[in-house]
Amino acid sequence: MKKILLASVALFGFAGAAAAADLPVRSAPPAPIIAAAPIFTWTGFYVGVNAGFGWSNDDFDSVDLADEDDDGGFVGGAQVGYNYQIGSFVVGLEGDIQYADFGSEGAFVGTDGVTYDLDRSDWFGTVRARAGVAFDRAL
Repeated sequence: MKKILLASVALFGFAGAAAAADLPVRSAPPAPIIAAAPIFTWTGFYVGVNAGFGWSNDDFDSVDLADEDDDGGFVGGAQVGYNYQIGSFVVGLEGDIQYADFGSEGAFVGTDGVTYDLDRSDWFGTVRARAGVAFDRAL
């Protein structure tokens, strides 16, 4: 009985330590790659739309005018632009086209005897440059 017990212990002891020479050695898996968080930048192209309400004060002191009240109406349009960030400084260019549905229409005869048209302009546009200092997502 002692011989069988001794043989079993020796068999398990040698079997646990045995390794084949042609098998690769298992190692720990490689560490995961952690990508750096992207840095926010103001550089880029953008488009947008806007809408609101506008009003005008077109009161005249002339008796010849038929419309002497304040007018108001819809204002809206679209803008497009490009910003470029250099360090913490941002420069850019923006343009827009707007529609304004308010103002006076009509005609009146001036004191010089000439008829003047009160023609309203419904459309207008602007182009402007911009410059600023960026603090992350605030400009």
